[in-house]
Amino acid sequence: MSEIDVVTVSSRGQVSIPADVRRDLELEEGAKLLVVSKGDNILLKKVDESFVEKSLEDVLKPMWEEAEKAGLGEDDAEELIDEHRQES
Repeated sequence: MSEIDVVTVSSRGQVSIPADVRRDLELEEGAKLLVVSKGDNILLKKVDESFVEKSLEDVLKPMWEEAEKAGLGEDDAEELIDEHRQES
């Protein structure tokens, strides 16, 4: 397995994972990758579907609970998102 490779970002923000890395990690079409960025570093980690579903629920559940406590619904969230986008 190659430990270091250079890839190019396409105009659509896509990168190709080298074939030897895909083969070694058994990455097939539709595989899920966790993307973590910090500073100028990007980490990709292979994860299975259950990790993705559980992780999203773990992240979102506390936010849903806080929104419910504050009396916010889906419409309120969309309005806040729209306001933030207009400020940016």
